[in-house]
Amino acid sequence: IFKNFLISSSLLYNKKLKWVTFHSGYDFGYLLSLIMNKELPLCKTEFVEKLNYNFPCFFDLKHLSNFSSNFHGSLDKIAEKLKIDRIGKSHQAGSDSLVTVNIYKLISGDIKHKIYFKKFRCILYDLPFTISNDDF
Repeated sequence: IFKNFLISSSLLYNKKLKWVTFHSGYDFGYLLSLIMNKELPLCKTEFVEKLNYNFPCFFDLKHLSNFSSNFHGSLDKIAEKLKIDRIGKSHQAGSDSLVTVNIYKLISGDIKHKIYFKKFRCILYDLPFTISNDDF
């Protein structure tokens, strides 16, 4: 049922929708295997192509944190450093999601050069490999 909802919704293939994540390689891997109804590709290039096709605009804040001297570490450490309050417990989906999006809103609004920020789009922390896609 979830697979059918996901496929029929406007959540996939939508270049206007931003997926904001934190260390999400396994999450995207699970969603891709669900959508494709088969095992994930073994080739990195094919995996990234399928990922970018289904989720054409995402930001993995864990990857982004590698390039910042202001924040790095766990989601909780970054939230603490940026003075973002948590509602709920750590490692609970709703609570982590709210912290993640609040971090994204803070840092993306603070970055003066949006072109610079775009270079972090569609790159996973645990798979720092991307295929150029200038359609976005």
